Amino acid sequence: MTVTKKMISDIIGNILDKKILETDYERSLQIEFEMDSIKLVEIVIKLEESFNFEFEDEDLIVENFQNIDSIYNIIIKNI
Repeated sequence: MTVTKKMISDIIGNILDKKILETDYERSLQIEFEMDSIKLVEIVIKLEESFNFEFEDEDLIVENFQNIDSIYNIIIKNI
């Protein structure tokens, strides 16, 4: 399955109820898009379901979910 940053940003944008543009891929999800820990858990679950994979336990750290780019890199590593 091909995973794109656009696909990831659409999923995350729906959960956060925000429009995430391509120019936003390096922006902080926590600071600029108000992602909290509950939303982060929702995002992890939805990404795993959408792309049919599981994050490795060691990858489930906040630093890996800073922005769309960092999330994309972790997903690509795991699929």
